[in-house]
Amino acid sequence: MTSQLAAQTKKISPTKKWSPEKDDQLVKEMITLDPFQYRERTQQRGKVWQDIAGNLSPSFDFNLDGRNVRDRWNLLKDKLKAKLNNEIRGSGIAPPALSETTIEDLLR
Repeated sequence: MTSQLAAQTKKISPTKKWSPEKDDQLVKEMITLDPFQYRERTQQRGKVWQDIAGNLSPSFDFNLDGRNVRDRWNLLKDKLKAKLNNEIRGSGIAPPALSETTIEDLLR
């Protein structure tokens, strides 16, 4: 009986798939609520990450919490930094997308 319940639970829980559109929503929400106005590892900053997650959850097909949102931000930030470093070393790379320029602005 327990294995049947576990099987049903696995079917119900959707997978977390981020898309570029969802990334854009995240960045827009970050611009609005500005989690960087507070110092790192403070309750105020954690509350802002929770607020961002709460605002995004209804439009996403999976549940978010503050840590999911913060981890996704860190991944986007790290990818962009790596891309910028590659652009410095190389030449002829296409101009950045809108979300990339917005992420760059948030990094400053």
